[in-house]
Amino acid sequence: LTKIDPMGNEEWVTHYGQIGVGYYDSGWSVYTTPDTGCIIAGKTQSPMYCPYPYWDNLLLVRVDKNGDTLWTRSHGEYYFDRAWCIIPIPGTTEFYLSGCTHSYGPGTPDEYQSNMWVLRIDSDGNVLYQNAWGNLLPGTSDSRWCCLAHDGGVVIAGPTVDHDTTYEEGDSTITRRICKTAVVKFDAQCNQ
Repeated sequence: LTKIDPMGNEEWVTHYGQIGVGYYDSGWSVYTTPDTGCIIAGKTQSPMYCPYPYWDNLLLVRVDKNGDTLWTRSHGEYYFDRAWCIIPIPGTTEFYLSGCTHSYGPGTPDEYQSNMWVLRIDSDGNVLYQNAWGNLLPGTSDSRWCCLAHDGGVVIAGPTVDHDTTYEEGDSTITRRICKTAVVKFDAQCNQ
């Protein structure tokens, strides 16, 4: 996480997560908090936060205005669980997150089946509500983006597998996964 002043000068840089062979901690979305700090959402493979070697859990890191860690939370089960997007909920100290999960929703838990995942968390990173949506085909659905709905709910969007197609190109057989975009609306309690 890097803090830049209005002139584009670096004020500080801080790293979060655990360092080690095979560890992969990554923040993919960040949002400011009312206390002038911020919250980072992403994924972790660190044993401290993910007890399943070589798999991912969703990672949340809350920091103060100087980049010092206030708390770190992880959510998920076995296989891959990640957050790509975090947004604040106006009038509250809560946030929506969207991402993908191999642990919750249709056809899971499964190494190869993932679903769009939406969570509502409180200011301490605790899950208040969550839900997952998938297309029941073998393959993936993933939410890369979310936005607030006018009624206080959340809309998530991302790719979902429709089918595979195979064709010949020269001496090679090529299989491509054909995806569509899915848009799913959830209410404030994460009900579809």
